[in-house]
Amino acid sequence: MPSATEDLLIRIDATTEQLRRELRRADEVVNGSSRNINRRLGWADAAFTR
Repeated sequence: MPSATEDLLIRIDATTEQLRRELRRADEVVNGSSRNINRRLGWADAAFTR
């Protein structure tokens, strides 16, 4: 039977893993949005250049 300390460490580890997954997902969304914005800005820049 795990001690209270071991149980707490397991819970903290599980919680931080979930946080890491959510942060990775958020980072992917931000990177995708950034690429999209940069692409659209490139189109606008090209239009102004013409």
